[in-house]
Amino acid sequence: MLNAFARYAYLRYKQIRDKVNPRKCKYMYIHQVRQQLALPARLQRVCKLLTMTEEEVLYIVEFVRKYLKYVK
Repeated sequence: MLNAFARYAYLRYKQIRDKVNPRKCKYMYIHQVRQQLALPARLQRVCKLLTMTEEEVLYIVEFVRKYLKYVK
């Protein structure tokens, strides 16, 4: 069950990362994604585009940062 959630969290993280990334050809590091989500306008935009709440977005990013070691 945890493995399934980890896959889902990584999928959603990639979607979040792609929405806040100004340069689509270059991936962002997780600390850069967190910096972008610190801006209220960007966080609201991501929530609106992905139909997620702010808590869900921040939880997914935090989960990926803590538990998925292959994400830089």
